[in-house]
Amino acid sequence: MGGCCSQEQIQEFPDEFEYKNLVYLDITSVYGSQINLLAPDNVYKLPSPIKQLNHNCFLSNMPIKISGSILPGMDFRSGQTKICQDDYICFIHNNCIICVLCDGHGSEGHHISKFAVEYIEKYFKKHFSKFRHDPKSVLSEMMLKCDKKIIANMDCDLSGTTAVVLLIDGGIAYSASLGDSRAIIGTLSQIADVAHPRVNKYFRRITTDRNFKAIPLTQDQKPEHNDEMMRIRMSGGIVEKYTDAFGRNVGPYRVWNKDGTGPGLAMSRSLGDKVAKACGVISLPLYLDRAITIGKDQYIVVASDGIWDVMDNIEVINFIDKWKGKCDSIGSDEYPAVLSNSSISRLLCEEARYRWYGVAEQERVAIDDISCVVMSFTIDECKDSVIAGEGETKLVKLEGSTDFTNCD
Repeated sequence: MGGCCSQEQIQEFPDEFEYKNLVYLDITSVYGSQINLLAPDNVYKLPSPIKQLNHNCFLSNMPIKISGSILPGMDFRSGQTKICQDDYICFIHNNCIICVLCDGHGSEGHHISKFAVEYIEKYFKKHFSKFRHDPKSVLSEMMLKCDKKIIANMDCDLSGTTAVVLLIDGGIAYSASLGDSRAIIGTLSQIADVAHPRVNKYFRRITTDRNFKAIPLTQDQKPEHNDEMMRIRMSGGIVEKYTDAFGRNVGPYRVWNKDGTGPGLAMSRSLGDKVAKACGVISLPLYLDRAITIGKDQYIVVASDGIWDVMDNIEVINFIDKWKGKCDSIGSDEYPAVLSNSSISRLLCEEARYRWYGVAEQERVAIDDISCVVMSFTIDECKDSVIAGEGETKLVKLEGSTDFTNCD
């Protein structure tokens, strides 16, 4: 089982136990009786991290350490690794950092998230001067055009992706988001945010020596939110939870057509999802910008809901602050995953997966894909950074490529 402490310790001290070290294994045992009936051998080999990124740079006189990682999901009901539908890219272009993270859904979600990441990368490079002139309008235009390309060229009736696009330019973070992938910034504060304990026997309290607030750079777009619900209803859609054979509400609120037969989308904005677009789901992103204060703002985290479904915003920031100074500067995909061979982004994904064991047991569901990009503005970690000047420094290049001959 992943983690550094025994199950008995977690159950006996759920509010007081604080772990002192990190050890994550790639073999885990699942204790839930419902899952045991499906998999009597009770032992699973977990997928290794993919598309890892580790890089130091200076950007507009800001030292930045960047790492990224993806852990593919796992379906305990079948004992099989899921097709990973998370994707991301992070690169420097003309002294700016661009980070794109997508979390696909539906049968074609992995193709759509990959398409979106690659489309946005090329769009940035082709129209970069426009972003500096009017970032809000151009980010919105880019997302809308990406959605049109997906609908015109891909099988996306019941498939789509979330998207978070983060542009850091001149000490300002600009973000545009669709769905429930999220970006936050961890900033030092006199009064710290407090995490809420979860009903999960794999929950572990995270503390750090410094006080932080976790400030959202995006806003989740859920169909039950007032403005989103009003738009959906005015478009003829319905916002309700799924109802099982016994008439019980199950899971989150979802978007349905007037007949209640589909699409059942659990977000109110996305790329793709052609059927849901007829029910009021849109691809116009929510926008936010915020100045980065060096010395006070310490971390930016962009991640899929594989992180946020099991960890509070402040837990993520506290986890990074607690362990990042002890992590390996390069990182690997070796197991057991420990501080000496892992980046902070990989360890954050491993911790989230550890907590997903409890969700899998309680709700009889698969472990979600888990992805994140972590940016640290801590000066003492960036002594070996390179200078990012004119032109481009590639931080990570995803496998494969797409020829966007009409990327306008």
